[in-house]
Amino acid sequence: METKKEESKIPAKDESKVPTKKVEEKKKGKLESYYNEYGFGHIKEVLYSEGGWILKEDTKATFVIPGQDSTLIYKAGFFIIDKLCDLSPKIYPGMKYTAFDLLAGLWFQGNNELAELCVTNKFLKKDVGLYRIGTKFYKTSLDDNVVEWNRPNIKEDEEERTGVILSGKKEIKLMSKLIKLDGFTFCPDNKSLSRVYRGVQYNKYIPFRHKPRKGSWNYTRKLLEQVFGSHDKFGSHYKLGLEYLQVLYQDPMQRLPIPSLVSKENNTGKSTFGDYLEALFTGNCITMNPDDLNNNFNAFYLNKIIVNLEESKTKRTDTVSKLKTITTMLKGRSEEKYEKATNTPIYTKFTITSNHPTKFIRLEEAETRFWIHVLKKLVDLDVYFLQKCIAEIPAFLYYLDTLPRLKPRHRLYFTPEETYTPEQKALKLQSRDKPVRDFEDKIRELFYGVEEIESFSATLGDINNVFFKGSGSTSDIRDILEELKVELDPRILAGKKTVKYIAFKGLGIKQHDVSTFSKPGRTYVFKRELFA
Repeated sequence: METKKEESKIPAKDESKVPTKKVEEKKKGKLESYYNEYGFGHIKEVLYSEGGWILKEDTKATFVIPGQDSTLIYKAGFFIIDKLCDLSPKIYPGMKYTAFDLLAGLWFQGNNELAELCVTNKFLKKDVGLYRIGTKFYKTSLDDNVVEWNRPNIKEDEEERTGVILSGKKEIKLMSKLIKLDGFTFCPDNKSLSRVYRGVQYNKYIPFRHKPRKGSWNYTRKLLEQVFGSHDKFGSHYKLGLEYLQVLYQDPMQRLPIPSLVSKENNTGKSTFGDYLEALFTGNCITMNPDDLNNNFNAFYLNKIIVNLEESKTKRTDTVSKLKTITTMLKGRSEEKYEKATNTPIYTKFTITSNHPTKFIRLEEAETRFWIHVLKKLVDLDVYFLQKCIAEIPAFLYYLDTLPRLKPRHRLYFTPEETYTPEQKALKLQSRDKPVRDFEDKIRELFYGVEEIESFSATLGDINNVFFKGSGSTSDIRDILEELKVELDPRILAGKKTVKYIAFKGLGIKQHDVSTFSKPGRTYVFKRELFA
């Protein structure tokens, strides 16, 4: 008998043309050999998703990662890597892997049962919109999601559709058509969404409904200029706004800062921008009150990529903390009413609109998540402006697809320097507690009164006597100085216990408890630049 060539096992057939196997081939134990024989096209997708492996040009069985020197070769039914690759650390040199081994190891952490479930759903079943997820039954709903159903209703629906009474083997055959899944997940994709994620979980992300089409988008440009600034104005964030929407559309898993659109006036485009995002991402976007973030049943907003917090004004510490945490967290507990809480990937992004530019949220000095814009009133009001923007969505998407894709520069894609605005500084100042603001104003007045002084020194005791009439707490005063970034004298920071100084030198402060002579002490240095 003639020996087959080593690479003859690699199927050249398209997955969609794989021949139907007998029932015995579908049973547990046969699925692995089935996948090894017919799953080569699918394992290419798995390898690309876990490290970026692609077929080397002019080869049918050699995989490489661009920019890496490792090589993965398929030979005689096995995959073998020549050296360990940092981007794909689960594949070890010196070992042989079948296609099924890689599927189970890369996607399912070695769980063969989940890998077999993936093979069954991917290759051996047609999705008819009926599912058994965990232990419950579901059917596809009109809003592109699933609703809980039950076995009798599934049977009744099929009998009404076909006019045939189902019992015995016919009922079993109907139930065998159901896609059986391990649970739910949330994996956004606006380009090539699969509702059955990796063959084992139902993806709650609703399919993106718009198709790019060449055309004009003049009204959309006006909206972006109203929110982010004119496209031809120096210092404008217009290009960053374009990039923000490009990332939302092309890479919805990427974490992003929180655009905060604020103005005391109405008719500025704040709500219009949120409405536009809802039209763009349909069921994957929701508008709600910020205090709803504290709801124990949080799945209704964690299963969205955009949450518009409208007419926001909150200083509740727990609300602000949750908002900041969700923006950067990778996984979190998602909980629905009457359902068990589960850990799920978090890809939720927020926008904020408010009529309170300097009070809509408390912002700490080091905070960089918020991208704040104060909007001006629209000059020309068009009652159909939003509808015109929505009509341009296909053309705008086409334009976004033509733009070069830049790389993330920060964990929230943009650097804090890129998204900084003067309004951010004003909000941080306003967010300080009243004692801090009052003390800051007093120090600022001292500097304004004597222009030639660039700095002065004082101890905690000096500060307490002059500004708090001796009744202040040392720890409270120290906290105020820390918030204002007033530091100890560099010599003390370098190790000296005390330094000689004259309190408030050159400022003309004359009080019986403030010495005008040089004396030792642990001094803080107040610099004009901190209070400019």
